[in-house]
Order: sequence, then C-alpha cells, then structure tokens
Amino acid sequence: MDCVKNSFEGTNFGKDDNRILREESKQWKSLGSAYWPSIVINDRTYRGDLVPDNVLNALCSGFTSEPKYCQKFKIEEGLMQPEGVTGNVLIAVVIFLVLLNVVMICLYRKCSNKEMKQDMQLQVNSAVS
Repeated sequence: MDCVKNSFEGTNFGKDDNRILREESKQWKSLGSAYWPSIVINDRTYRGDLVPDNVLNALCSGFTSEPKYCQKFKIEEGLMQPEGVTGNVLIAVVIFLVLLNVVMICLYRKCSNKEMKQDMQLQVNSAVS
C-alpha cells in the first residue's frame, strides 16, 4: 500500500495522476507498442485505458457486495442508476392515473348524455311528424 500511495502525486487516489503509470504511458507511446497495457485483477487480465476511473470500476466489479467507496464512486461518476422507483414517485403516478380515469369517465358521460339527447330529439321529431 505504501508503494501505491507513494506513486500518486496527491492524496486522492481516484483523481490524482499516478507517476508510475504516467512513465509507463510515455514509454509505451515512444516505443509504439501495438498492445494495450494490462493489469491482472482477480486472476483476470484487464486491458484498456489505464485511467483511475476505469481501473477502479474494474476493481469494484470484482466484489460480490461492493464496498461503500465503490458505491460512492459510481454515484459521483453517474455510473450507478437508482434502484427501483421511490415511494413519492409511485404515489404521484397512482394519483395521476386516478385523476386521468376520472377525467375520462366524465368525458365519456358527457358524450353519452349528448348522444342520448340527440337520439331522444330524433325520436320526438319522428313521433311528432
């Protein structure tokens, strides 16, 4: 852990630049290697951009139950989506649907009354004539 802590140029491991990885990146660019650098996480090789966010996301995905730091990181980066629907949203949707049904019933009754009056007027007119 001391080696890892000393390789970062600040105190924030998720955001600060890593001296060792920066030097490796410079060498990789200067030599023109055709392969991405890789690291091994839980006996699986991770290949891709070795930026702190990607590596931390790969590390966090290896846990069956993620530590709080991983959850906090994913929320800050917008990678974690909220689970399910909150109670307030559910109540608002139910109230909206009830009001929508009431409005539809009122419109239906109004239209059916209008149609019934027209039928009644037609029958009265035919009876009178």
